[in-house]
Amino acid sequence: MEAFQANIDDVATRYRKPVAVVETGYPFTTADDDGWEATWTGVPGNGWDPADPSTGNAWENQALSGFDDRALPAMRALGRG
Repeated sequence: MEAFQANIDDVATRYRKPVAVVETGYPFTTADDDGWEATWTGVPGNGWDPADPSTGNAWENQALSGFDDRALPAMRALGRG
């Protein structure tokens, strides 16, 4: 944890910007696309359980890009999009 804090302090000092470390997960839809991970593009048949790829992913709709790989309006909150 000390190394992590030192790294964050270094980044904040170097770029003279505040740094926030956050985790967020808010669905942009209730639909699914059976992707692997919330920041990846959905790939059919790519699930959480390696023994059963059809298991899907309940988090794929909680990303900053839609199923069409385009930035969602939430991206603007981060100064992008």
